Amino acid sequence: MSISQNEEASITTSIPRRKRPKRRKIKFLIILTTAVLVGNSIVGERGLIVMLRANREVSALSEAISSLQVENTILRKEIRELQEEPWTIEELARQELGLIEPGEKLFIVRLKQADDVKASRASSDSGIAKID
Repeated sequence: MSISQNEEASITTSIPRRKRPKRRKIKFLIILTTAVLVGNSIVGERGLIVMLRANREVSALSEAISSLQVENTILRKEIRELQEEPWTIEELARQELGLIEPGEKLFIVRLKQADDVKASRASSDSGIAKID
């Protein structure tokens, strides 16, 4: 069983050629797998974009909670004042409902409208007085 030089040369040159395509395939598979994993980490279900949106939503909700806590504190103070201070209820009744105590008199003062003011200014400039 003797192998000729041509056969031996073809065997040795063919072996590295077979390994190189396998290496290329392995490199390609590694690069493809890496690309898929990186893409999934950026765009996937728990990816970077989703996390950034969630962080923005958390900060917006935190601000909303803070403002609601401030409003809640103000409302609690108002409730306490209404329960403990009788003058607070009286003040609200006067302002919002227009109520007065017996014996008080209500005076309604009307302000002149803008047109009346302009007309009176024009007449005062011309020396004519307007009598209401």
